[in-house]
Amino acid sequence: MPRPPRDLQPGGFYHVFNRGVDRLDIFGGSKDRRKFISLMNSAACAYEVKLHAFCLMGNHYHLLVELTDPNLDRFMHSLTAKYVRYFNDRVERDGPLFRSRYGHREILGGDDFLALSRYIHRNPIDLGVKDLVSYRWSSLSEFTKKSTTSPLQTGLTLDLAGGWHEYLEFVMRDFELSNAA
Repeated sequence: MPRPPRDLQPGGFYHVFNRGVDRLDIFGGSKDRRKFISLMNSAACAYEVKLHAFCLMGNHYHLLVELTDPNLDRFMHSLTAKYVRYFNDRVERDGPLFRSRYGHREILGGDDFLALSRYIHRNPIDLGVKDLVSYRWSSLSEFTKKSTTSPLQTGLTLDLAGGWHEYLEFVMRDFELSNAA
């Protein structure tokens, strides 16, 4: 039985995520993460998907995307098929890397958008990371740059938050207090 089509809206914002099969790591190290980011950026350009935030963890990833066309399936197929092929070739294995087809949730409104962006950028806290801006596998450090060569879109997030300092304060709120105790 075929899967039902996803209800995707042009101009819609989506939280996209997936995890390794059996919760196994999907990234073996820096080289794998760099490859995933490169493939993600290429697919975003090819399918005119705007990236607003991302975070790569050991066994899962999170993306915040905006669709120009309802082509999330093509974007994700391009990204994950190429990455799985790369990963499986590198570690000399075959079979699925991800536990299922990617998950997604539509983002409704600016508050939801900012809360999700914060959630994505706070994921490294689970790894014990104290300086979230320095975590190399998240888009948070890109928000500090005046210009970037990546397809990451920082303007909407910073506009909604009121600027970089306000956004960083929003991301870090409560985290610094819990670490001080």
